[in-house]
Amino acid sequence: MARLLLRDVPETAQIEPQACLALDDRLFKDERQAFDAAINVVSMKLFAIERRDTSYWMVPDGHRPVTEEAWEAHFQFLDLDIDEGAAFWEAFEIDVRDADDDELACLAWLGRQFVCALKRIHPKADARFLGGMKSDVQLQADAEAWAAKLLAKR
Repeated sequence: MARLLLRDVPETAQIEPQACLALDDRLFKDERQAFDAAINVVSMKLFAIERRDTSYWMVPDGHRPVTEEAWEAHFQFLDLDIDEGAAFWEAFEIDVRDADDDELACLAWLGRQFVCALKRIHPKADARFLGGMKSDVQLQADAEAWAAKLLAKR
C-alpha cells in the first residue's frame, strides 16, 4: 500500500481550514453549525459512520466490548501528544500531518471514525477511500447481496 497523505484526500483538504478555526474556537455560531454538518458528511463519505457512532453505547450489540474502558482504550492515543499516535498512523502508512508537520486539525473530529475503520472494530465503519477496506459485517452483506443477485438470475 502506498503511503497516504491525509491532507491530500479531497474531503479532508476541503474541511481542514474550517477545522483549524474550529479547533481554536474561532467560528461564529452559524459557521460552527455549517462546519459540524460538513464534518458529518465527510465522515459518512470516508468512513460510513459519524463521530457519535463511535460512542461505546452506539456500538451494535455483539460488537461492543465488555467495558466502556476497553472500548475507549482504542482511542486514547488520539488525545495524547506522544509517539504512540505517530506509531499507529505509521503502521498503516498514513501521514496525518500538514505541510508544517503539525497534526491535521480535522483529526479532532474524524480520528475516532478513522481508528474504527482501520482497526475494523465497528461493524459499520469502513475505509473504502483507502481502496476497498471493509469490515467483516460489510463483506458478509456484500457476499449475501451478490448471492441473491445470482439466484435472481436463475
